[in-house]
Amino acid sequence: MRSDFNCSILTGQKLDERLRKYIHHISFDDAVNCSEDRYFLPLIPDGMSELVINLGRPYFRAKKQDVTDLQEVKISHFVGFKTANNFVIPAADAKAISIRFKPGCLCFFVEGNLAEFTDKIVDADLVFGKDFKELEAVLAQTSSKKMQVKLIERFLCAKLAVHTKKMELLHHVNAIYYGGKSWKSEKMQSDYKRMERLFKYYLGSTPKNFQQIIQFNYASKLLTEKKFRSLTEVAHEADYYDQAHFIKKFRAYSGLTPKEYAAVDVRLVQFNQQIIYNLF
Repeated sequence: MRSDFNCSILTGQKLDERLRKYIHHISFDDAVNCSEDRYFLPLIPDGMSELVINLGRPYFRAKKQDVTDLQEVKISHFVGFKTANNFVIPAADAKAISIRFKPGCLCFFVEGNLAEFTDKIVDADLVFGKDFKELEAVLAQTSSKKMQVKLIERFLCAKLAVHTKKMELLHHVNAIYYGGKSWKSEKMQSDYKRMERLFKYYLGSTPKNFQQIIQFNYASKLLTEKKFRSLTEVAHEADYYDQAHFIKKFRAYSGLTPKEYAAVDVRLVQFNQQIIYNLF
């Protein structure tokens, strides 16, 4: 089903000041101009988790470009930490509000072992509690985006809970994201087992896998900026062993070769890539 997306973005910096550290953005998404052909839009891992409040028709997700692999998504849902690419197949009249949590920040709003949600799509109320249904019902009856944002802010602020271990995780996550090409920290290497437990429980990934995803994100940024003349140069700049290693890892996380990914030209992919630009 071929479509374009109308996306209205509200960055986290424009939200309630209590939420700015944790929310990357809220987007208001509408699928328009749908045709009868199924259209697979690739989504790549980016270290973030997402709450999707579905206010329109069901749409489909898939782990591969195969019509036999489709998962119909009818209700509001939570998308856990992704370790591999997946695909969205839009439907006519799809309408949703998506809340993207910055890397390592979901744990400030939900309790429990987040490894249980890795690479899964889960009913939103199972993650955010029964009061989420009340929020969903009110949002469906509210036409004003400004008021919808206020309702979401109020809901998230009531869920926000900060404590030492969560802040420790966020410190290490930020060190990986904003540490340039330094994917490994000394502290993680010296106490890796403890860091592994911390990351798995509060993020849903091991430190090593998280670092590799961020390395891949950085490589995808370099690739789509088209500042380098060859894949070998991109691989070197992103700190891969060689071009073959780079291509293998890139395909593992995107489902595409670097050249195939660079050739993709759809608005949703560009939108997700722009999010990655803003993380570095």
